Amino acid sequence: MKKHNGEMFVRDLLSRGRYVFSREEAERELQRDGDALWTILRRLEKAGWANQIVRGFYCVVPPQQKNAGTIPPEWFVDELARYLGVEYYVGGLTAALFHGASHQKPQVFQIVADRQLRGIRQMNMALDFFFRKPLPPEYWERKKTITGYFRLSSPEVTACDLVAYRRMCGSPDFIATVFVELGDALRPDRLAALVPIYELPVMQRVGWLLDFTGWKNKTQALNGALRQKPLSWQRLRSGAAVGVPRDERWKILVNCSVEPDIEPVEHDA
Repeated sequence: MKKHNGEMFVRDLLSRGRYVFSREEAERELQRDGDALWTILRRLEKAGWANQIVRGFYCVVPPQQKNAGTIPPEWFVDELARYLGVEYYVGGLTAALFHGASHQKPQVFQIVADRQLRGIRQMNMALDFFFRKPLPPEYWERKKTITGYFRLSSPEVTACDLVAYRRMCGSPDFIATVFVELGDALRPDRLAALVPIYELPVMQRVGWLLDFTGWKNKTQALNGALRQKPLSWQRLRSGAAVGVPRDERWKILVNCSVEPDIEPVEHDA
């Protein structure tokens, strides 16, 4: 096999619609190993042609992305997951954005995986991982991108994850802001089908927040499924709950005020 330099290697990848490569692939194609290969890869990084996402896994940066210094995570997340050997879906605020909830734009690309993984911080890119196992196919849908497809959590799973993982979204104010926009994408039957999957307090809070943000027309099936379970009173958020309003429909102690950035609108059934 003829040897060729690093820039030729990445240009060839781009010509074939490829935006990632592994160290092993580079070693095979460049016919270099050890320090010689390391030198080539470092030169590619310094020249802005490549960016190492995790050890041994690189993204190729096309000329139009040079100012950003990297490529959008949705271009490489599917191949990254295969490289790491994990099942995954893109979730949380990132998924909400793809589903049309654009007001709360995430600063971090959020991924749910079936293995505990550290977050990634590279130049102008940040990825956070959240653990959940198992991850059955009904949790996610395929989303097309210029490099192929990636897994995107369904609108219903997105809503539940935002409540289940506090680090994803933070306060009820932020969650409510997302729900104002996300609610339109929710299917009541699919939401109710998640009751056996998530902890009951999570689903109770999801129901309350959807009602609060004007989507009571989407929660009847969820409420019916929950009423078949032995529900106990749950605080809307951690903290004191003495003398606070009680919501009988969801058995929620409303121990905080919720103020979304977008005014909720009551939707007809």
